[in-house]
Amino acid sequence: SNSDYNYGVAIFTGSQIGESGSNAAINITGTGGNGDDLNVGVYLISTNTKILSNNTINITGTGGLDGTDASDSNLGIYVRDGAQVGESGSTAAITLTGTGGQGEDYNFGMRIGEGAGVKILSENSITLTGTGGTNGDSDSDYNYGVYTDSGAEIGETGSNAVITLTGTGAAADDNNRGIYFD
Repeated sequence: SNSDYNYGVAIFTGSQIGESGSNAAINITGTGGNGDDLNVGVYLISTNTKILSNNTINITGTGGLDGTDASDSNLGIYVRDGAQVGESGSTAAITLTGTGGQGEDYNFGMRIGEGAGVKILSENSITLTGTGGTNGDSDSDYNYGVYTDSGAEIGETGSNAVITLTGTGAAADDNNRGIYFD
């Protein structure tokens, strides 16, 4: 279809939802559009891009549905380059649920941490659930449920948060892991 970068929800360049100490319940849901590559359900990018609350923060993303052999990187949730969900000392219950789109390769349920400074922080609970997507092609690879890059901070030293990661890799060819720490 020769179309890329069809985001369901994109929060870029220092945008902020909620504020420190707020009791707002925040729910964000996005589904990537149909296209070739990088059709992300919910995309958070850049330093000072923040989702903040002391109540609940629920983010649900589904990657775009192209399904062709040429379609890659249709992520459910993509958090990178300094974006932050929650904050130090927050009492938010944070839940991220991502499902990769129907493409050939790299259709992660969620990717947390490409680039420096990505943080998911709370003193309450942090729950990440990801399911890798695939088009069912016999050559479909690297469709992880939850992929975390080095340098991503999920919880923090001294925190009392209950942290739960659940990942299911796509039922496909090679390297389709449930949870992968880079």
